[in-house]
This record gives sequence, C-alpha cells and structure tokens, in this order.
Amino acid sequence: MIFSTPEYLFKFLPVVFVVFFALKKLKLKNIADAFLILSSFAFYIWGYGLNGSWWYVFIFAFSVLVNFGLSKVLVLVPDTYKLERKLFMLFGIAGNVAMLFLFKYTAYITSTANTMFSITLPGTSIVLPVGMSFYTFIIIAYLYDTYKHKSDTVTFREYLLFVTFFPQINMGPISRQHEIIPQIRDEKRGRINTDNIMQGLSYLSIGFAKKVLLATPLMNLSNTIFQPKFNLSPITAVIGLFTGLLAVYFDFSGYVDMAIGSGLFFNIRLPDNLNSPLKARNMQDYWQRRHITLTRFFTEFIFKKIYNPVFGILSFCGATMITFFISGLWHGTGFRFVIWGLLHGVLVSVVGVTAILISKKHFMPNWLGRILTMCALLILGGFFFTPGLSAYFTYLRTMFDFGKLIDRDMLRSVYVFFLEQWRPILTMVFAFIISVFAANSKDLVENNSKKPYFAVFCGAIFVLSAFFMAGTSSFLYNRF
Repeated sequence: MIFSTPEYLFKFLPVVFVVFFALKKLKLKNIADAFLILSSFAFYIWGYGLNGSWWYVFIFAFSVLVNFGLSKVLVLVPDTYKLERKLFMLFGIAGNVAMLFLFKYTAYITSTANTMFSITLPGTSIVLPVGMSFYTFIIIAYLYDTYKHKSDTVTFREYLLFVTFFPQINMGPISRQHEIIPQIRDEKRGRINTDNIMQGLSYLSIGFAKKVLLATPLMNLSNTIFQPKFNLSPITAVIGLFTGLLAVYFDFSGYVDMAIGSGLFFNIRLPDNLNSPLKARNMQDYWQRRHITLTRFFTEFIFKKIYNPVFGILSFCGATMITFFISGLWHGTGFRFVIWGLLHGVLVSVVGVTAILISKKHFMPNWLGRILTMCALLILGGFFFTPGLSAYFTYLRTMFDFGKLIDRDMLRSVYVFFLEQWRPILTMVFAFIISVFAANSKDLVENNSKKPYFAVFCGAIFVLSAFFMAGTSSFLYNRF
C-alpha cells in the first residue's frame, strides 16, 4: 500500500487507529497488539495480494518467523560456546543476504547471460518483493543485537510488532530494536497522545505535499527530458538532472515524513532518516545526512568490520570503497550502479583523507563546499535516470556541448520547452530553494506543531495535495 493514496489516508490508517485504541480502551492489550500486527500484514498484502502475488507475502512472513527462531537459538546457546554462537549468527546473516541477493539479482544475471551467450536460462521474471531490502536489514541487525545479548528478553509479540510495523515495512527506516522495543513496552502507548497526534498530522501533511505537489511533477518533467527521443540541449540536460535529483529527494523525504507521522499515531517514534542532505558541505557530510539509518547499517556492519586504524589512510580508503561498492549493489541492478557507488566512495575517501592530512574537518568555505557537493550529486545522479552507461555518457556529452548554446534552432526549441513546461520549472526552482535554504520537517514540526497558524498551514497543504493526488505514482524507493 502506498501512503499517498486515498485507500491509506482515508481508509486504512483511520480504521486501524480507531480499532487499535478502542481495544486498548477496553483493556484488551494483547488483542490490540495482535490487531496491529495483522493490520501490518494487511498493509503489505494490500500491495501484493490484490494483484495475485501472494508468494511475496509468504516470503515476508517466512523471513520474519524463521529469523525469530534463529534469534531464540542464539539466546538459548550459552556463551561458553562462543564459536558456535558466532557461526550460527553468521549463518543466519548469510541466509538473509543470500535471499536478498537471489531476488534482487537473479533476473538481471540470467537476462544478461541469455543475451551474451544466446541461451535461455529461467529466472528472468523474478521480481524483488517490495520492502525486502529494508526488512532484511532490520532483521539482520536484530540477529546481531541478539548475538550481543541486547534483545534476549524480547517476546514474540514485541518482535512481531517491531519487525512488521507497517510505517517502516516498505522503505524503512532501518530501525534497531533498542529504538522501538522500549516504546512498545511503554504503558503510555495504549493511550491517545494528543501531542503525538498533532505532530503526526503535521508530518503526514508535509510529507503528502512533498510527494504530490513537488516530487510527482518534478519526476514527470525529468522523465520527459530523459526520454530517448527528447531534443536534448545543454540547458535542458541541466534541468533534467536538477529535476531528477530534487524529485528523488522530495519523494523519499515525503515518505520519511509520512512514515514518522503514521508511527506517531500509535505513539511510536521512528528514527530520523534524513537531515537536509542537499545542504551538505561535502560528500561525507551528505552521507551522514541522507538515508541515515542505511548509512548507519553499512557503517556498523561493513565499514567498521574492515577498517583498522593501525593501517591508517590505506585501511580507511579500502573500507570506504568496499562499503560503497556494496551500497551500489544495494541501490540497483546493473554495472552503472556499481560505478555510481564506487564514485561516491572515491569522493568520500578524498574528503576523509584530506581532513586527516590537514587535521581539519572542514577545509573549505561552507558555500564553496555546498556548490561542489551539489555539482557532484547532479553529475552522479544521471546514473539513476539513464538506461545504461552508453546513454549516460551521451547525456553528459550533450550537457557539456556548449556549442549548441549558440545554435538558433536549439535555442528556439529551448524557448518552446520553457513555454510548455513553465509550471514544473517553477516547481523545480521552488523545490530547490526549499531543499537548500528552508528548515527541514523535523524542525518545523517540533517547533510549531502546537501553533494554530501551523495547523492551518498543514491543513491547507493536505487539502491541496488531496486535490492533486490522482496522478501520484508509487514511491521511488519501492524499487529497492
């Protein structure tokens, strides 16, 4: 199910909220929690079961149940069997990674092999289940925490509430048990919290507006420009990269806001997942602000396992490059995503090494760092919007073909383009100003959620978004 749809906003969320707290009011605590767990599965089924893909729902349920069993084995095996416990934990993690790799890359590998060797291997129709990249990482982190005795006392009910909680199933955040389980155990969770409701409504409204009013028109314009038959020029090429970058940002930011808002309705505060990444002053800063829980996961489970301070800069660069290589594999199938990840790794390594050598974290003016970071994000963002490496480099050649700037026919086509697309272009300018200069959603909501004028503002953008929601597509990160 998609957050920005009438089915979710006007049916699913209100019904689940009312029934859950009605059961809590009747002191039917366990039944209320069971209802929330079933509702989370219904949320997932709604996205698949209605079109016949029950197999993916079974995979989700199978993964959730089997990994709880693995975690209980880790609890039962005494610490005297250190090697056995570690091997069992690694076996569980490897199984989850293998399952994710199977669904994420089988179709790509088989189709590539079929094309290269003129053969017919099966498996080209395998599709990655929605949310698998996220709930798999949540489960892996839970297994590791259990191995470290950080979740020994978690019950089956608490585990199910944590892992299946519907606001985070599809696209994260990749939360950890210590962030959610204490909130699940809090007795106050069973009572309606008006402050949380006000903040939740604010987050929902802002996220809804980001998705419908900003991300959708920007993505439509970006898709138009990146069509193979589009008469591309250096000016429209730059606009295409800007609209694509901003569309991805506001799409994911909208989801994050709506996920946090939905969680607050049930008195569960999900971890922050964005912190104004387009305000970053370098690429290292960018990855500390963007998809925060994913960066945390890769840092803890890949970078820190490889990096050894004894070997200094060499170890830092090696660990960084391996981490971003895996990040590229996670973000998409295809060689271009591997290159995208490695290039990010190079830029992060350059920033880190420079900071180490001159013993200064920020070694250039803030304004210059932000401009250079934005330029890097625009250039690298093209990997996501072009269908392959050849198309990507063709796009860049066109963008830097400054001779076309004095071609009259090209200038005429650009003029016509601006006349036809002036609304989304103005949206792009407005979105850029917001992303670079305005306060982020967290600051806005926490500082203003109790103020009447802010409630009016949130209500107004919600109504406006609902008016334009008909043409809204699914969130882009559903692909991952």
